[in-house]
Amino acid sequence: MNMKRVFDEIIKSLKKLIEKTNRLSQSDDPVTRKAYEEEVEFIRGEIESTSTIINKVQNSLPDEDTSVSYRVLVGSFQDAVQAASNSEDLNQLHESVSLLLSDAEKLSFLSSIAELKDTAVIVGANGSGKSTFVNSMAGMSLTNLTVIPAQKNLYFSEKTYGRESYSIGQYQSVNLKSTNEDYKQDDQMESQTTQRIFAPFTYMITALVNEVAQISTDERGFNLSDRTVSTWDRLMKIWEKMIPEITFRVDSTARKIIAKRNNQEYPLNRLSDGEKCILFYIGNVLLTSKDAYIVVDEPETFLNAAIYNKLWDILIDERSDCQFIFTSHNVEFITARRNATIVWCKQFTPPNHIDLRPLSTGRGIPTALLAELAGSRRKILFCEGTEDSLDYQIFSSLYLDDFTVKPVGGHDKVIEYTRVFNELPTWVNNSAVGIIDRDGLTDIEISALQNDHITCLPCNEIEMLLIDQDVMRSVVGLTETDEIIDLKLQSFKDKMFELCSKESERIVYTITKNLIDSALRSQFIDSSEVKTTADIINKIDHISLAIQPESIITACQTHLTQVLDGHDFEGLRMLCTLKGQVVGGLANKWLQSGYSKLAIGRIAKDVDLQKHLREKIGV
Repeated sequence: MNMKRVFDEIIKSLKKLIEKTNRLSQSDDPVTRKAYEEEVEFIRGEIESTSTIINKVQNSLPDEDTSVSYRVLVGSFQDAVQAASNSEDLNQLHESVSLLLSDAEKLSFLSSIAELKDTAVIVGANGSGKSTFVNSMAGMSLTNLTVIPAQKNLYFSEKTYGRESYSIGQYQSVNLKSTNEDYKQDDQMESQTTQRIFAPFTYMITALVNEVAQISTDERGFNLSDRTVSTWDRLMKIWEKMIPEITFRVDSTARKIIAKRNNQEYPLNRLSDGEKCILFYIGNVLLTSKDAYIVVDEPETFLNAAIYNKLWDILIDERSDCQFIFTSHNVEFITARRNATIVWCKQFTPPNHIDLRPLSTGRGIPTALLAELAGSRRKILFCEGTEDSLDYQIFSSLYLDDFTVKPVGGHDKVIEYTRVFNELPTWVNNSAVGIIDRDGLTDIEISALQNDHITCLPCNEIEMLLIDQDVMRSVVGLTETDEIIDLKLQSFKDKMFELCSKESERIVYTITKNLIDSALRSQFIDSSEVKTTADIINKIDHISLAIQPESIITACQTHLTQVLDGHDFEGLRMLCTLKGQVVGGLANKWLQSGYSKLAIGRIAKDVDLQKHLREKIGV
């Protein structure tokens, strides 16, 4: 049974009922008013029909394919539907149906991930609506859903109205919800907003202290070992694992707690933002009802990686009956979650449209990289190197406006990740390209890679891009006239030809090695064909014959000789492997001292130069 389709139909039905109750309540027509009781009975009947549908849904939910938390939530909705059908008058019916509609929308959202039984981490591009989605979940009237917001203003106020008698039950029913939306209500009184923003932390602490006081009073004749373990005691056991150097004293008279460190007591509000945040997280998780969803927006707020990873591991283990849903941009947090499923949020448009899709991480791209890139609104450009490498510096300058540039190591990874990313489902709505060094590849090999959206540089290695003629002119032109520029460029080229002629054997060796390495990586021993040790030997001999290293060496030597004899500078850039001696040596001496750094700077600043290089690369 398609759960989302079922709830979408229920939503349509409830919207029609709301329209009907609105028309009835606003009408002064005597005929309409006379039919009031009949209409109320009709609406009750429609609600009962919804109850029947939900009952069928409950009975059809397979245990093995649906999480406990979702089944419990559907059960709570069924109870709410049944209660609504017993509404006594039109106003009560209208209010009940409105609440049912809101809850049905949330259940429709969650149906997209109802089959997930472990932790879910929602990722998505900035502006995709992840935090708005979390806020919308807070509007659910059903009790087995806790929402912890990204915005946490944690302040304990002894003057908060009515807190002295505040119970854990009250806190669970009212404050286990997000308060983010209170910042976005332009027509809301400031005092009301302040109350909603700051009250939850105060009420949580007060409710925990009141429970301690109640247990102490009700069970004062018990031995300590026989007394009920309070939620505060459970909280403290977890706190001690996180920050053992800070302890707390419960002041049951003032209904507050007092922090203590190095034998010095101080008010709760003097804790750091991170320390108060830990208290808030632990308290809310412990107070959540059984088999609930716990939705947390930006769970790493105010905390360093060592703390938040340890904290959430403990809390997830502590509440193994619950299902956690996190929204996060933090790659380190995402990858640290055990048995977590990444859920991609393409778009959430309030009040009732969301596109959530579980994103498989078993496709060859590391979880951390997939989590980072899934949220990009720009196309992905995979390149060689690291974020400190020349590749990343240059391609960031050339393509930052159009691509998310991601260095991934060697050219094999660039090829693999580009292919895999482009094989992700079409609903990811993104694609990737790759750029690799030429490394002596043939035109046939380069053409084959282009079919997979992988481009080879118009030179052997990235360093050779820095001695493109326009780049050299831009650097030397900083201090020299056109006549001197021509002389310097010609002197540099002459010296480069001399060096490459002298080191021709080394160049041929490097190109040959790269080509043979690549050919060997594409070979493997198929056990369905190779069944004996003799077969293995034959297979190895066959590989050697198939690669034909002598032919590769001869072809490289011939090509290099033609380039050198023809004084073909562009051809030499496509073959030269002497990057250190050329860019780090000759260019410094014959073009400009500190040439490499100056060239990178010119590429970053010169728009015309950027355009020229993009055209030469051809992405």
